[in-house]
Amino acid sequence: MEREDWDQHDFTERTVGQVNIGAEATDILVNRHQRTLNSALHKRRLSPTEVKTREDKYLFAVACGLYRQEAATRDLTEQPDSEYVLQEHERLGEAVLLAVDERLIDLDDE
Repeated sequence: MEREDWDQHDFTERTVGQVNIGAEATDILVNRHQRTLNSALHKRRLSPTEVKTREDKYLFAVACGLYRQEAATRDLTEQPDSEYVLQEHERLGEAVLLAVDERLIDLDDE
């Protein structure tokens, strides 16, 4: 999901992504311009190829994680509140960035 498409899905700079599971198809939208990802890819001196490689790894892993989170909460009788879900998504994104390249995120900044 690119920044210019945020309004269509109520995305913000904090939104990591969204999963829509339907009877016929599942759509997973991952925010390419989420604040932690954007910061991680642009604060380091990475070549365009390095940025693209890390971006692709992040987007795929986050899509898988978002799907697993959605599937795990789908049948709960009490759904977690939206702020908690947003925070869990952000933690997922940070964890993926660390796995992709530990230089991309500095946990001391938190």
